[in-house]
This record gives sequence, C-alpha cells and structure tokens, in this order.
Amino acid sequence: MLWAGGGLLAQTSELSMYRAIYPDDKVIRLEHSRTINLEVAGDSIVASLEETTRNLILDDAGGWSGGGEVSYNYWMPLRELEAYTLVPNGKKYKKREVETFKDLKTWDGSIFAHDDMQRSWIYPSLVAGAITHQYVVKDIREPRFISPWYFGSFIPEITSRYSIVCPEDMELTIRYFNMEEDDVTFSKTTNKGRTTYTWEQQNLPALDIEDGAPSAPYFIPHIMAYVRSYTTTQGRQTLMDKVDDLHAWYATFIDSLDSSGDPELRAITDSLVRGKDEDVEKIKAIYYWVQNNIKYIAFEEGWGGFVPRQASEVCSNRYGDCKDMATMIYEMGKMAGLDIHLAWIGTRDIPYRYEEVPTPISDNHMIAAVQYNGAWTFLDATSEHLPFGYPSSFIQGKEALIHLGDGQFELASVPVVEASRNALREQFTIELDPEKQLLKGVATEEVQGYRKMQIGGRIRNAKASSLLNDLNRFYTVGNNKFRLESFDYTHLNDKDQSLLVRYDFVVPDYAKSIGDEVYVSLQLSNYFEGDLVQADRIMPLEREYLSVFEKTVELLIPEGYDVSYMPEKSAYQNDDFSFRINYFREADKVRSETSIEINHLLLEPGQFENWNTMIETLSEAYRELVILKKIQTDE
Repeated sequence: MLWAGGGLLAQTSELSMYRAIYPDDKVIRLEHSRTINLEVAGDSIVASLEETTRNLILDDAGGWSGGGEVSYNYWMPLRELEAYTLVPNGKKYKKREVETFKDLKTWDGSIFAHDDMQRSWIYPSLVAGAITHQYVVKDIREPRFISPWYFGSFIPEITSRYSIVCPEDMELTIRYFNMEEDDVTFSKTTNKGRTTYTWEQQNLPALDIEDGAPSAPYFIPHIMAYVRSYTTTQGRQTLMDKVDDLHAWYATFIDSLDSSGDPELRAITDSLVRGKDEDVEKIKAIYYWVQNNIKYIAFEEGWGGFVPRQASEVCSNRYGDCKDMATMIYEMGKMAGLDIHLAWIGTRDIPYRYEEVPTPISDNHMIAAVQYNGAWTFLDATSEHLPFGYPSSFIQGKEALIHLGDGQFELASVPVVEASRNALREQFTIELDPEKQLLKGVATEEVQGYRKMQIGGRIRNAKASSLLNDLNRFYTVGNNKFRLESFDYTHLNDKDQSLLVRYDFVVPDYAKSIGDEVYVSLQLSNYFEGDLVQADRIMPLEREYLSVFEKTVELLIPEGYDVSYMPEKSAYQNDDFSFRINYFREADKVRSETSIEINHLLLEPGQFENWNTMIETLSEAYRELVILKKIQTDE
C-alpha cells in the first residue's frame, strides 16, 4: 500500500502499479482531504480548516512545474503551512523540507482593492516515486463562508475526503450537487460531545473541462454543508436555515445607508429629473448617469467586499464597485421619489438558488431593481453600455434577492432576453464585374442589445486614424481579399437606439467563370458554418445570450447576363435553434434572405445531434451558388 495516513512508504511495486493504471499521467494525487473544525465560543462559532494534499511523481520529467501554492485573505488567514518532499532512498524515504516561500498579492487587473494573497514554493528533488506533501491550517473568520467540497481534480485522485467536526448539538444542512448521496462513502460518529461527518470517494479520474462548458459547479460532483443552528449560553441560535436568515444578515450591511443630506448628490439628482413627468424617464436618467460617470472598480478587501460605501462618497470619488453603483442608483432614486430597491444576485457562474442554498455562496453581485410595466427591471450600472430594460448578460435566468424593507424581500427571476432583441440585421447590395471577377458592394447593419455592445466595443477600440484598417478583419465578407472602402455609424453611444452601420467594400476574385457561366455565392458572411459539436463531447455548451442573424443580399444582375440557376430554399426548425434561406428573382436583381435564430443559453448534450444536423444542412446551403449565364446575341 502507498502511505495512506503517514506511516507506510511507497515501494517500487506500487509505483509500477500506478504507472500501469495511469500511463498518460506524470503526476497523481494520492490524497486530498479537508477537515472543517467548528466550535462554539461564547455566542459565536469559531471555525478553521485543515487541508492535506499529497502527490506522487510517476516520471522523472514530472510533467509538472514542481510548484505548490496556497491562497489566503482576511476571511481565511493562514495559520500554519508545512511543505516537503519525500524522496525515495532505498527502501525508505528521505524528507526534504521546502526552504523558501514567497508571499505575493494575487494580481487581478479588474480588482482595485483586495486582500487576496498567495504563498508559493518549489518542491525539491522531484524524481520518479517522490511524494510531495502540503499541510495547511486556516482560520475561517465567518462560518457562513464555508466553501463547497469538490470531488475531483485536474489530475487523478486516489482519495478525496471531506470532514466536518462540530458540537453534537450543532445542526448542519447537507446538499449534494451533480451526485447522489449514495455515490459517496459517508460516516457519522460522535465522541465526547463532538460529531464527525466524513464523505470519501476513491480513484477519481482527472477532470476534463471542455471548452465552452459552463462553470465547474454545474457538473463537478460536490457537497455543500453549512451550519443551520447551534447552541450558546443564550439558547438556540439560527445561522443559515432559510432565505430570511440570509436576508436579515445582508440587511445589516445596508441599514446605515443615507446620503439624503449630501448637496452634490442632491443637485445632480435634481438636474437629472427636472422637467421629466414619467417615472421611467427619471429612472433612466439616473441609471445612465451612474453608468456614464461612475467608473467601475471592484473592491474585495475584508468587509469592503460586502458593505457598500455611502453614495455621497462614491459620487465624490466618481468610482465604485457593483454595490456602490447600485447604492448610487438607490439613493438617487429615493431623492427623486422613486421606488428603487437594492438586490443581491449570483452571476451565471453560480448554479445555486437561494432557497436551496441560503448562504453567501449563492451570490457574488449587487444590482438595483425597480418595478416597471408590472415586472421587475434590473439595473446593473457596471455594464457601461447596457440599455435600460436589459439585465447584464451574466445574470440572465438567475434569481435576485430584492430588499423591500425591514424583514421584507422578494425572490425574482431575471428574464432571459429574447433573441429578437439581440439582432444583427444586414442588408447588402452588390454588383459583380464578371470579366474582372470583382465584387463591389454597400452594406448596412442594424445591431441591437448585447450584440450592439459587442460590435460597439470593437468600433470604440478602433483608432480614428486607422479605422478602416482596424475594422477590416472584423467586417470581412466574401473572402480574405475583402477591402473596406468606407465606414460610417450612428447611435453608437445612444443606449436607447439600435447601432446603425454603413460601409462600402470590394472583394477581388470573388466569382468563378467557366465558359459563358459565372458562379457566385450570395451568402457573403457564413455564420456558424462548420460549427459542429465534436462527437465525443459530454458537457453542455454555454452561450452568452440568445440572438438572431438576418441577412439580405441583393445582386444586381450584370448587363448581358441572366440567371440560369437559383438554389432551392433550405430550412431547419427546432425550438432551440433554426435557420431558413430563400432566393428570389426580381427584374434585374436576384436576392437571398437568410435568418438564423439561436434560442438557448445552454446547448445540452441531448441536443448535440440535432444541432449538428442543422449545421450540416446550413453549411450545405451556404455552398449553393447562383449561376449567371451570358445572354447569347444573334450576330
């Protein structure tokens, strides 16, 4: 046996065995275990964790950098760290301690102030058969922040074990995600007033996270265990039982918010709503002002990651995080007599609903919400160019915890924005010189919603001095010889209007001539062509938003030519995705009309076959050509 608890050492036979079992792996994880220790001291819960990680090197090359690291911050300060390598030495091991550690602040360019630190090191003597050992003890300042335990890693794991040790009368809530309760070996023992819960799995394969998949909590088996109630000298205390408990705790973060006496904020608010009769116009004016004038900078340092700053301070600084921007909208709304509310929400990276996991694990974001036309409208000023009426794309379908007042809240689902509101509508008028095989054209685009935000970002990032060159690759149609000749746009920064684009272009060597016939495609831009899901894929594919692509191409029939062939119409219909392509002849023109609708955020494996059928049909339709034939004249 390999060392399972600190006594027996790996022998040559075990090393050979694991090499045979894992021939493609250079490193395996012998053990990954964590123990959460919970105690009651006075009226509070004192929490800590111990974590052990041991890796076996299967090959001298290692296939691994040999580095170790542990993260810590204000909420989980590092109390103890032990790191060493057990190096094979005959029939025994020689212990080689790590001598040098480096502590660095974790850099995240999107976060201005945080306290995330990382201690890193390099293990010595990483030869075949060596075992690296890491033992960590951290304090947990807030028991509501106990993290889930995931079974599995990016390398094979022989043993994955999670334990919680707590007072016998402490009540826990245990949730299983992406697994059944009987998928794991579970034990519960009590000794001297302390109860130990343990979950264990053996021989876990390496996780293979496929590109485009949703975040890991959607599919990796994991356990969520949190404290429901406990006993103190004051009697029974509830920590996290229902959403009411989470809301009551969150409410303490905002109950002191009051900037009603700030003259600058009052003056700005009054100027924004003056002369506006409709509440919706006042709301939009405040919302857009915060978007345009408060720079988003994240704060995740200690309580700064949970408690918003006063709106007066944010206004004076002209920067803030999601909480600060939501608070600005909320406070300015109150000054204007508007019924705007604060709301907590988890982004789409987090799969949990509040009623199944009423803990801070279920959210990571704060927004504002207002009733409009009989439904909640969500205001997220962190997305600078987001129009009123659109939630930020990364909270679509999520559940918001809306604060209504003391002890009052509402859980509301954020709508998924329908595909037609994220449309790209293109109109091409093209002329072909059959002799030169040169295509000239003018294109107009109408772009809406999230699609406008994406395309608008590309336009903003292009330099005025090199606009055509910067946008040429993005707007390429026809073939790679495409050349942008002119480019104009309107409503780029008008959030309530569609982006309108017009450009002129030429495409050399576009058509193909054979004898007196010319073969030309009227598709120009082949969205989703060849976008097949691999046959062995097992994870869903995630999209940022639903969308519609509509394209009309009108070809002016060259003088002296006529249309001898037009492709048949082609279509595929499914509730989650569809397309149709039609061709029409009108006097001196031939026109194609293409429409593609993507009506899902998650493409589930059960739809992969249908998706591939659509893509194959669509790609085949793209290959269809219009044939122009030279008109024969009597000599």
